[in-house]
Amino acid sequence: MAGETPGFRPVHPGVIVKRNIDALGLTIEAFAEHIGTSRQNVHAIIRGDRAVTPEMAARLGRAFETGSRFWLNMQANYEVWEPERAASVLRILPFRRKKVIRGAASTTSKKAQRSRAKA
Repeated sequence: MAGETPGFRPVHPGVIVKRNIDALGLTIEAFAEHIGTSRQNVHAIIRGDRAVTPEMAARLGRAFETGSRFWLNMQANYEVWEPERAASVLRILPFRRKKVIRGAASTTSKKAQRSRAKA
């Protein structure tokens, strides 16, 4: 669990959105109009008050040529980082799988077949 996400707290996707908008020399209003959403929506994402939804991920992916999964993965990493480290989650022990001995099942079935054949 903890090994699947970085040891450092991931940034909210809004931080990257803001950096990209600034790098392009756009205003938030112009960017919002370009991707077909409200400036309030973009501001909320930049502040980290709103999550990147699948629809917004598709818009951001198209605008920045990154693909929607990039934005959804970033959002998921941000959201799961803290819960994965919560004491209530860390005390859950994983289920252990039973060890399977190779060939054991076939040996048993052969013995069963022999005893059936004798009977």
